[in-house]
Amino acid sequence: MIKLSSVIAEFNPLHNGHAYNLSKAKEQGDALVVIQSGNFTQRGEIAVVDKYTRAKHAIMAGADIVLELPTVYATANAEIFALGGIKIFNEINCSVLCFGAEDDDKQDFIDTANATLKESKSFKKALKNNLKLGYKFAKAKFLALEQQEKVNESLLEKPNNILGLEYTKALIKSKKLFDIYPIKRLGADFNDSNMQGEFSSASAIRNAVILGEDFINAMPSYSYCDMPKSLPNIDKEIIYSIITKTAKELKTIPDVSEGLENRILNCVKDNYTLKDLMQKLLTKRYTKTRLQRILINNLLGIDKNLIKIAKKTTPYIRVLAIKKDKLNLLGELSKTCTLITKKSDATKLNKNQKLLLEKDILSCKIYSLSSGKSVYPFDMQIVE
Repeated sequence: MIKLSSVIAEFNPLHNGHAYNLSKAKEQGDALVVIQSGNFTQRGEIAVVDKYTRAKHAIMAGADIVLELPTVYATANAEIFALGGIKIFNEINCSVLCFGAEDDDKQDFIDTANATLKESKSFKKALKNNLKLGYKFAKAKFLALEQQEKVNESLLEKPNNILGLEYTKALIKSKKLFDIYPIKRLGADFNDSNMQGEFSSASAIRNAVILGEDFINAMPSYSYCDMPKSLPNIDKEIIYSIITKTAKELKTIPDVSEGLENRILNCVKDNYTLKDLMQKLLTKRYTKTRLQRILINNLLGIDKNLIKIAKKTTPYIRVLAIKKDKLNLLGELSKTCTLITKKSDATKLNKNQKLLLEKDILSCKIYSLSSGKSVYPFDMQIVE
């Protein structure tokens, strides 16, 4: 049996740090599987380049096969994003999950994940009290956990650590055998918007595109050459999707609560650019990323009911790209699950899976509209 190592990623875009992570992950198994977001990301943004091009880059960086993380999971919060990735990880019988993180102590991730999963009555009471004292959620949660268990505060505060922790929690909850391999992040922080040379963040590279700055040294040549001169823009589509909705409809979107639906509709009346709207909506409670996810999910028609369906549904295994000399992996994976490599394969899906797939198809249509490049919903790149 082939031992599969896996990485859950966005590669928006794929840079030198990602290439390094893939090289380390490849050492952990006989073949490397990447589970990659599609045309929209967990930050609530449209991807810099389409999902097939990014999947091709992943293969060129060392992956053997790239599977799609369905849009419903890919545009959700960290917990749902991780859940979707781990569902696929388990479905294809992967052995070890590799992920980039600010910290690389495997046992720290496992211990902290176990501690956060317990959430006893005393923990919940302590968390509530800490929030009342004015602590931000991450700090309040850490202080409450500290009273119960010894945990690493860094795993609750730093972005890659947070995702790694959510992966570990999802693996523990799945009650299947697993191994994790945290890979120490190189260079700039995840949210660093300034270029830091060879190991700059994806955020910094996207910002460099906007500013017209040079970023050639931060990316492998094969991904750099596919970078656009400007980022895809769907601001008007997002605004349109808001003004055509009622408050009742907006209330069904994930993360919309406490009357935010009314605030969105009131603000959009006088702010017809996305930048102005975001400035009006930003609060301590509703961060930029959370608001962006809300607006993207509204555009894609992803509501709270669909998230409930996604939580209980076994995801389909959608192949975006595969290395030419690893085509045998298709046969290996098909022993345990149904693969989608062409349009006719979609007829094998159940009702709930088809509901999820509809959002992947819609995302391709919207991406095609914004980029002027046709992104076919059913394609598979075979990379030399």
